Amino acid sequence: MAEGKSEEKLALASRNKEIVRMMAQAMEDLGYRKAAQVLVEESGVLLESDIAVSFREAILGGDWREATRLAKVLQPTNTRDRLHIEYLIYQQDYLETLERGDTGKAMGILQDRISTLQPHTSAALQRSIRRLSGLLLSPAEDIPERALWPSARTNPKASRLALMDRIRRYVPADVFLPPERLVDLLNQAVEGQHRQCEYHNVEAPNQSFLSDHSCPRTLIPS
Repeated sequence: MAEGKSEEKLALASRNKEIVRMMAQAMEDLGYRKAAQVLVEESGVLLESDIAVSFREAILGGDWREATRLAKVLQPTNTRDRLHIEYLIYQQDYLETLERGDTGKAMGILQDRISTLQPHTSAALQRSIRRLSGLLLSPAEDIPERALWPSARTNPKASRLALMDRIRRYVPADVFLPPERLVDLLNQAVEGQHRQCEYHNVEAPNQSFLSDHSCPRTLIPS
């Protein structure tokens, strides 16, 4: 019995840590960075591990070798996911290089990095690799449209943040929180209440998070 209570307490502590992380993320998203830092310091719960922070910095800084090295310790769920992360990093490096007009260097990335992944990847990823090779002869200004890729020429940070969002899919949530996780959970709770509402009116005013949802019968359209 005591062992069961101990496991329950441990699980609760773990759940509380997740709540703190989501709160800190929400504070940062709202611009309250100092408040988020105070929460992290007082709770002792990091929003992200040191490795996760270093990986993000490497991606946003365009340090592709370091990002590839760190990808191996991000705890992807399986080898295929790790290879997919490496592919996404190499692809970003390749496309940015092509967009700068450095075809020779881009060819080296394609041959020495991207192509080495081909025998170990899925059929869909192999097709993607073949499509990348077809971009070598494209004008630099056509690369974003042909690759269906957000250009890094005018806004490299936005392009690399989009890369981070794609990489998140292959990394456990306890390493990288999904974007706006707390808001997403709150919206899911509201949608669940809407589905259970006997008299729900889709034209009803937006619901507050501070109270449970319930439409009175008077809101039923006549």
